[in-house]
Amino acid sequence: MVNVGFIIRISKEWMGGLNYFKNLFLAVSRIEKREIMPIVFIGRSEIFKETEQALSEVSKIIKSTLFDKNSFITNLCDSWLKTFKNDGLRGLLLFLLLKKYSVKIISHSGYPDGIHVIKKFFPGKFKLINWIPDFQHLHIPEMFNENDIAGRNTINKFLIKESDIMILSSYDALNDYKNFAPEYEKKARVLQFVSSPDKSIFYLAQNDFDRIREKYSLPAVFFYIPNQFWKHKNHLFVFRVINELKSEGLQIILVCTGYLDDHRNLNHIKDLREYIAENHLEKNIIILGPVDYNEVMILMVFSKAIINPSLFEGWSTTVEESKSLGKKILLSDIPVHREQNPEKGIYFDPLEPSQLKNILKNELKLNEPPLDIEQMNLIKLKLDKKFEEFGVKYQNIVLDLLKA
Repeated sequence: MVNVGFIIRISKEWMGGLNYFKNLFLAVSRIEKREIMPIVFIGRSEIFKETEQALSEVSKIIKSTLFDKNSFITNLCDSWLKTFKNDGLRGLLLFLLLKKYSVKIISHSGYPDGIHVIKKFFPGKFKLINWIPDFQHLHIPEMFNENDIAGRNTINKFLIKESDIMILSSYDALNDYKNFAPEYEKKARVLQFVSSPDKSIFYLAQNDFDRIREKYSLPAVFFYIPNQFWKHKNHLFVFRVINELKSEGLQIILVCTGYLDDHRNLNHIKDLREYIAENHLEKNIIILGPVDYNEVMILMVFSKAIINPSLFEGWSTTVEESKSLGKKILLSDIPVHREQNPEKGIYFDPLEPSQLKNILKNELKLNEPPLDIEQMNLIKLKLDKKFEEFGVKYQNIVLDLLKA
């Protein structure tokens, strides 16, 4: 068994990242001829608790204060760096930790400072696989400040240069990669993410939804956006469409969940709430904020349709989860959504309200019965096959690198 080390830092703003790793490790665990073991290195502080809970059943968790922000070890390493102008102490401690657990490959590292030290002080001791989810700052620079753009470019260039393999989540991202770092094109591999919900989600009953309805005072019929409240997710576009439909006498109910803060646009959620209040849409648009993942799945299953109006995605978790559940999704017509190609997808221009208005009008007229057990079983069988292929493809990337 080959031990593959992951140094993971997940923020509450990016819970899609946690779902990504959970599904990747779960896919690996289901490989019939499994040859790799994910070893996840995290800190001991409270900030890592959610990561530990989510990943402990699908990977081996190793906790060390080396990865805590203000621990004695971290402060000692910072003092060493300041005094001796090198990060040798941090590198030595990281090297010893990885060697202790027989790690041969470091993958998807969120710890570029540690990777830099490893490469400098222990060249050739580990193979490096890294992941760039997307290059959105190149497509929608207006959503970033100059420092954010410069920081992303610097980190991406460093990861590409220092890594043996770079994983991209889509062929759309691969095209950006080729333009961004054409000299390193041979390092790139595309690994399209697949989402696999818990088996129980496929066999939900009405009372499961009734419990959620009662908890959050929800209507029986609603559309659903499960995206984080980042500005590029384009919530306001849908809110405006709902407002226009309301002025025409059509009442659309939209439920939204997800982390509410956008560190790049601090007033974004305030602006959204003000729009709702100014247009008296409190009964039409229900913002729940962060909810448990299981509740997200229930809301997806029992919604009339899911909506993803995003202006840009690396590889949309919302779209993948909709595909995995056999659920209809109304989604922005952007290249990566076309690449994801949901069977029950209906596309609209995310800058043209009339298209989504017409789609929602048509959806209101439809009275589609829920999927029966036989249909859900077929969806699940198809998903299981795709999910294993996802795990096998990642394992092959690891094993091919070791052979090389």
